Amino acid sequence: MRTVNSILLAAAYNKLNMNTSEDVMCLKALYDVNIPKFLANDIPLFKDITRDLFPGQTLPDFKKVELENSIIDTCNEMKIISNDK
Repeated sequence: MRTVNSILLAAAYNKLNMNTSEDVMCLKALYDVNIPKFLANDIPLFKDITRDLFPGQTLPDFKKVELENSIIDTCNEMKIISNDK
Protein backbone atom coordinates (compact mmCIF):
# COMPACT_ATOMS: atom_id res chain seq x y z
CA MET A 1 0.00 0.00 0.00
CA ARG A 2 2.94 2.35 0.55
CA THR A 3 3.85 2.14 -3.11
CA VAL A 4 0.29 2.95 -4.17
CA ASN A 5 0.31 5.96 -1.84
CA SER A 6 3.66 7.11 -3.25
CA ILE A 7 2.36 6.82 -6.81
CA LEU A 8 -0.79 8.77 -5.95
CA LEU A 9 1.26 11.52 -4.30
CA ALA A 10 3.60 11.67 -7.31
CA ALA A 11 0.61 11.82 -9.68
CA ALA A 12 -0.93 14.65 -7.64
CA TYR A 13 2.38 16.54 -7.78
CA ASN A 14 2.55 15.98 -11.55
CA LYS A 15 -1.01 17.23 -11.96
CA LEU A 16 -0.11 20.48 -10.23
CA ASN A 17 3.09 21.00 -12.21
CA MET A 18 2.36 19.61 -15.68
CA ASN A 19 -0.01 20.50 -18.48
CA THR A 20 -0.30 17.07 -20.07
CA SER A 21 -2.87 14.31 -20.21
CA GLU A 22 -3.70 12.20 -17.17
CA ASP A 23 -2.18 9.15 -18.86
CA VAL A 24 1.19 10.86 -19.13
CA MET A 25 0.97 12.15 -15.55
CA CYS A 26 0.21 8.65 -14.22
CA LEU A 27 2.88 7.05 -16.37
CA LYS A 28 5.46 9.58 -15.18
CA ALA A 29 4.42 8.94 -11.56
CA LEU A 30 4.88 5.19 -12.08
CA TYR A 31 8.34 5.76 -13.55
CA ASP A 32 9.40 8.28 -10.89
CA VAL A 33 8.41 6.02 -8.01
CA ASN A 34 9.50 2.65 -9.37
CA ILE A 35 12.52 3.06 -11.67
CA PRO A 36 14.96 4.09 -8.89
CA LYS A 37 14.15 0.84 -7.04
CA PHE A 38 14.85 -1.50 -9.96
CA LEU A 39 18.03 -3.17 -11.08
CA ALA A 40 19.15 -2.49 -14.64
CA ASN A 41 17.83 -5.86 -15.83
CA ASP A 42 14.35 -5.14 -14.46
CA ILE A 43 13.83 -1.82 -16.21
CA PRO A 44 13.07 -3.25 -19.70
CA LEU A 45 10.49 -5.59 -18.14
CA PHE A 46 8.89 -2.67 -16.30
CA LYS A 47 8.79 -0.65 -19.52
CA ASP A 48 7.09 -3.55 -21.31
CA ILE A 49 4.49 -3.80 -18.54
CA THR A 50 3.75 -0.07 -18.64
CA ARG A 51 3.58 -0.22 -22.45
CA ASP A 52 0.82 -2.84 -22.06
CA LEU A 53 -0.99 -0.76 -19.43
CA PHE A 54 -0.76 2.45 -21.46
CA PRO A 55 -0.91 1.34 -25.11
CA GLY A 56 0.24 3.92 -27.61
CA GLN A 57 1.33 6.29 -24.85
CA THR A 58 4.94 7.39 -24.76
CA LEU A 59 6.59 9.32 -22.00
CA PRO A 60 8.13 12.56 -23.21
CA ASP A 61 11.67 13.38 -22.13
CA PHE A 62 11.37 15.44 -18.95
CA LYS A 63 14.67 17.18 -18.43
CA LYS A 64 15.48 18.51 -15.00
CA VAL A 65 17.56 21.44 -16.20
CA GLU A 66 18.01 23.11 -12.81
CA LEU A 67 19.15 19.86 -11.18
CA GLU A 68 21.54 19.06 -14.01
CA ASN A 69 23.03 22.57 -13.93
CA SER A 70 23.43 22.36 -10.16
CA ILE A 71 25.21 19.01 -10.44
CA ILE A 72 27.56 20.36 -13.11
CA ASP A 73 28.32 23.46 -11.02
CA THR A 74 29.04 21.33 -7.94
CA CYS A 75 31.30 19.04 -9.96
CA ASN A 76 33.20 22.06 -11.26
CA GLU A 77 33.58 23.48 -7.74
CA MET A 78 34.91 20.15 -6.45
CA LYS A 79 37.13 19.76 -9.52
CA ILE A 80 35.34 16.56 -10.49
CA ILE A 81 34.85 15.78 -14.17
CA SER A 82 31.13 15.61 -14.91
CA ASN A 83 29.76 12.99 -17.27
CA ASP A 84 26.98 13.63 -19.81
CA LYS A 85 25.22 10.30 -19.17
